Amino acid sequence: MVHEIQQKSAELKRAQTRSSRKRSSKPNSAQVSVQRAMCKCDYPGCHKAFQRNEHLKRHKQVFHGEGPNRFSCEFCGKDQFNRQDNLNNHRRLHVRPNSRNRGVQFIPAAVPVIEQEERSRKRRAPSKPKMAKKHCSKD
Repeated sequence: MVHEIQQKSAELKRAQTRSSRKRSSKPNSAQVSVQRAMCKCDYPGCHKAFQRNEHLKRHKQVFHGEGPNRFSCEFCGKDQFNRQDNLNNHRRLHVRPNSRNRGVQFIPAAVPVIEQEERSRKRRAPSKPKMAKKHCSKD
């Protein structure tokens, strides 16, 4: 019984090895030409190219400032943020005292600003006792 199981597992392993070798064969010339079709960035001096148009669009928004939303950090002036949540995460890094190892400088003036924002954010959230009362009133 044990011998049969070992034989079957060995056969299965050989079959998997054979099928993986077939998958790793070189693509034919038709596939190669499709992979080379690229969307190139048309900004002067930028030589980036992407396989998908969506990737080119994201590149232009992030690196060339296209798009409606551009956010900048009031503490260091960095303006490469295309989303508010990315800016907020970056701003919080300025509050960490040992951030010189992380590539974002500690700025003491940022501490009270970020703390005040966090306090106001917490005040707006519903408290847990109120949520518990709502659940109890359903019964």
